Amino acid sequence: MLHVTSTLIEQIDTLSNIATEFSNFAKMPKAQNSSFELFPVIISNVDLYKETENININFIDLSSGACEVYADREQLIRVFSNLIKNAIQSIPPSRKGEITITLSQTNYDAIVKIEDNGTGMDEEVKARVFTPNFTTKSAGSGLGLAMVKNILESSGGKISFDSSPGVGTVFQVTLPLNKSNHE
Repeated sequence: MLHVTSTLIEQIDTLSNIATEFSNFAKMPKAQNSSFELFPVIISNVDLYKETENININFIDLSSGACEVYADREQLIRVFSNLIKNAIQSIPPSRKGEITITLSQTNYDAIVKIEDNGTGMDEEVKARVFTPNFTTKSAGSGLGLAMVKNILESSGGKISFDSSPGVGTVFQVTLPLNKSNHE
């Protein structure tokens, strides 16, 4: 009976978390855009996850100086946290995890790549990866990547990815650099 009770409580908690995620997704707060450097946002996320067991997270800064963007800082923290967490979760327990996060820039854009050596995605998963409610995980709401895409597009940015089954995935986030730096 105790096992059944704990299972029920676990299932209720999972459903509660899913309901909360749906609610948060439905009422995404209005963006509070400001100008800020992208480097510290990425570093704070790397620091958050760098002690994950059996995962090596590398950060490479190829940007040529200030990588200032105009976006909602808190929402971008959520974006990178979600992408790093997904990368970690994609790595099978039997494999030493390698995640490389690279920050670079062009004349007009900041580019962040998050590359993992996880399980990768087949064509069916690739086609649905940004669809709300779609998940390959046993727990979770399936809203994370839909939310990421929504936040980035609201900031004038975009997200793309390349994935090979059994090899891993690379997500690329592109955000426009703060326009005032280019006028």
